Amino acid sequence: MKEISIHWMRRDMRLEDNRALLAAIESGHPVLCAFIFDKSILERLDNPNDRRVSFIHHQVMFLQQQMRELGGELVIGHGETEAVWGHWIEQLSSCGFKIQEVHVGRDYEPYAQKRDQALAELFSDNGIQFKGCKDSVILEKNEVTKDDGKPYTVFTPYSKKWRKALKSKDLEKALSKEKLTQINLVSASDAGNIEVPRLTEMGFENVWDDGSWMPSSSVDDALLAHYGEKRDFPAVKGTTRLSVHLRFGTISIREAMRQGMKMSEKWTTELIWRDFYQMIVYHFPHSATDSFRPAY
Repeated sequence: MKEISIHWMRRDMRLEDNRALLAAIESGHPVLCAFIFDKSILERLDNPNDRRVSFIHHQVMFLQQQMRELGGELVIGHGETEAVWGHWIEQLSSCGFKIQEVHVGRDYEPYAQKRDQALAELFSDNGIQFKGCKDSVILEKNEVTKDDGKPYTVFTPYSKKWRKALKSKDLEKALSKEKLTQINLVSASDAGNIEVPRLTEMGFENVWDDGSWMPSSSVDDALLAHYGEKRDFPAVKGTTRLSVHLRFGTISIREAMRQGMKMSEKWTTELIWRDFYQMIVYHFPHSATDSFRPAY
């Protein structure tokens, strides 16, 4: 059996500057990438024309194409995550592969935390190491806390401590285009050519068309230079429109922050707000469904 590492894409749907993918590469095993259309999440969506699903599907197909051009593969599944992983473990075993490690970018939302705990047991039972890393935020968990170690619940003191805690390594680019061309990858044919689910098979329609409705994944420096003055005026194109890209990790939060620190103090502050709320939902999971302060 040939040992391999898998990079399971979740909120890091890109190849460049991807810490979980880099960790899989540095494991020393050939790397296979994977993505799951999680049925538990999709079943909550009642609109078959949900543009987020169409956007994700388009990005997944684009990533699969990128991986194949590099000589590798992105396997794509649909269903309950435990069932999909159980199927992949069996299929890859039948192709002569033993999954040694699964690498992911950490997800801080309550459902993701519960899902990952269940999967950690499945992986452990199959002799697979389940390894997470920080990728979708700049600073996480206990990297920014009060002096007594408790999490912040007010932004202003959090942001001051965040700025003090930030180190240059927190913004370093994790993976370059040049490094990507040197990866030892598991090819599509070696992986068994796992079938790609269609949107219609998952109960959704393709509303991508030519993608003209989707905002760019990059922002001009000129826009950021005036972001603080113009972002609150709806009639002006003064916002970055990056929310969907930051949400699903089609761009790197570190790249966004690096650009922001050069061009816009206000944009930098907005990205710190993003870290703040990610940690609120991590430390106070009830805030995902209920009022953060019950009195309100």
